[in-house]
Amino acid sequence: GCGWALACAGLALGLGPGPAAAGQVPLIAWSTESALWPPPSERPGGRVVSAEQLWELLSPALSRGPQTLLLFQLEQLSLEDFTAYGGVYGNKPDSAFPNLEGALEAARSRLVLPAVA
Repeated sequence: GCGWALACAGLALGLGPGPAAAGQVPLIAWSTESALWPPPSERPGGRVVSAEQLWELLSPALSRGPQTLLLFQLEQLSLEDFTAYGGVYGNKPDSAFPNLEGALEAARSRLVLPAVA
């Protein structure tokens, strides 16, 4: 089966309450299967991804057999927080997200979108 997970720093797709519902949030997804998403060169990098574009990106993964879906609604978290508090500057022991970083490193397929609206 397909094992994959999704972490979203808010529900900007009109599904949840709070400030994030009206704004933009980062989205991070990973999988134990390879090739669930288009290659990085074909992904919408550096721009806001609409709900329709997000559905197009996630549809192939959702249509495959059994999967695990984790969705986190954290209205005050941004992609900058992952950069500032994660282990991206060589501070792996001080990272606030060791489990998330470990899952991304171990994943055969990953999708990171800086802003979904």
